[in-house]
Amino acid sequence: MKQLYFLILLSFALSCHKKNDPSKNLSSVLMQHSWYVSEIKKTLYNESTNTVYHDTAYLAEDCLRQEIFRFLKDSVFERTMHCAFPESLPPIHGKWYLSGDSMLVSNYLHSYPPASGYPTANFGFGDCKILEINDVQLTLLRMKWFYTLNGDKHREETILFCKSKK
Repeated sequence: MKQLYFLILLSFALSCHKKNDPSKNLSSVLMQHSWYVSEIKKTLYNESTNTVYHDTAYLAEDCLRQEIFRFLKDSVFERTMHCAFPESLPPIHGKWYLSGDSMLVSNYLHSYPPASGYPTANFGFGDCKILEINDVQLTLLRMKWFYTLNGDKHREETILFCKSKK
């Protein structure tokens, strides 16, 4: 009988742990690191015809890899551009927050054009779904929808593979 009582007490004690808030864990990992974009994957779908128009992966150019993104306390988002402008240029600041469904939202107050002149993804991040986050990798999915003149619905997916800068 003592063994049964002990097992019941043990199972009760193990079930009474405080539930973790996943957004606090995500916030903690985001804020502990500085991030840079290492790779970009863009896919364009025609949802009306279930056709993939293009599916392309890009390695981020060296200049872009030098741009550092930080998620600071008090919801401050910071982007430091080391390549495009002199070191004396102050970081660009905006706001960021996490919604309950792992959506990361960050907005710039303003931004500068890319240094190389090559077409690149818009890295204000905007509204992104966190696909993966750990101490080494942050993977974000950004989607947008649009219609062509003939009425076809298209979806553009951009996956940003970010690495932690140590």
